[in-house]
Amino acid sequence: MYFGSLQEIVSATDYFIRANGNPRAASDPQIQQQIALLAANFPSPADRNWLRLFVQSLQDESTKFFHAYWTGEQQARGAAYAAFQSAVDLALLSRSFRVFSTTRSKRPVSSCSRSRSGGEGRTVNDGKQSNLIAVEFPATIDAAPEALFGFVHEGSRQARSAKRSPTTRPPRNNGRVSRSGTRAMVRSAAARYSFSASLPSWCRRTCAFYLATVGQNAPSGDPSAAFAAAFSIPAAILSAINKQIDVVLGGI
Repeated sequence: MYFGSLQEIVSATDYFIRANGNPRAASDPQIQQQIALLAANFPSPADRNWLRLFVQSLQDESTKFFHAYWTGEQQARGAAYAAFQSAVDLALLSRSFRVFSTTRSKRPVSSCSRSRSGGEGRTVNDGKQSNLIAVEFPATIDAAPEALFGFVHEGSRQARSAKRSPTTRPPRNNGRVSRSGTRAMVRSAAARYSFSASLPSWCRRTCAFYLATVGQNAPSGDPSAAFAAAFSIPAAILSAINKQIDVVLGGI
């Protein structure tokens, strides 16, 4: 996710190897950043050699199989991706999602991956410089909203993190706190749909989708009660979520 293409990975790795992992060996600031990123993950000569061999393997795999496969997948899923991107644009225009653009991060940009994410996503957030959220690539137009759910889930995670004061010590990360935090992000994402005038039906679909991720069938009619039971959170956290959305809707 830090690089836009295989060729960018190859070029960055080449710079990295020739510089012996030293960002100061490059004069271009962007190349320095790429070298520094790789150096943080591959600090030793042995690590750099492993990376060199790995990238060579990626190139070989791309030539023999993956490039043609990925090109075909993009063509086959083009309409689904367009529907997903339209859904993202619609959501970001909604007032209840305004918090995604009013935190300390840049407005999020979406990307799609063939990796299965189960209603979540993966984020590379570099503050004001970049903010990329990758979600599962929808196979059909009907599946496009499910990719949006992952996008909103990650956006809710960012908004929750940005609202924390940097001087506030976070609670101890035991199992109960971790579970509550995960459930809170799911509930926060669903709540934003319910507050959105342009996306009301997606709240019910969100509830049904996340029930499926935990192996439960959504009941006929309104699934919100079953969803709330499956993703139960303390009343204080739910109140804080609703208050945050109220603040955003109020334009504060």
